[in-house]
Amino acid sequence: MRPFWKFVKAQHQDNFGIPPLKHNGKLHTDSKTKAQIMLDEFSPVFVREDTSFIPQLDSLSYPDIDQLHFNREGMSKLLSSLDANKASGPDNIPCLV
Repeated sequence: MRPFWKFVKAQHQDNFGIPPLKHNGKLHTDSKTKAQIMLDEFSPVFVREDTSFIPQLDSLSYPDIDQLHFNREGMSKLLSSLDANKASGPDNIPCLV
């Protein structure tokens, strides 16, 4: 009985995206208009911060890293432990690869 109700529940939900938005008495469904409506609604609550006090990265000093050593077995072990269903890292290479 549980799979049946799971199916019924899934059929009654909007599982992705923002549902249609009502603005000025009209229902809007296209993404660009919905984005603009959301921007108009939420932008007044945000303020611009003073960024003049943010330190510059070039003025910071970092310690040197000792020489790194890689071997085939270690790399193979690390790569085989990656979850192919996870998002890619900073290199944008999918884990599936």
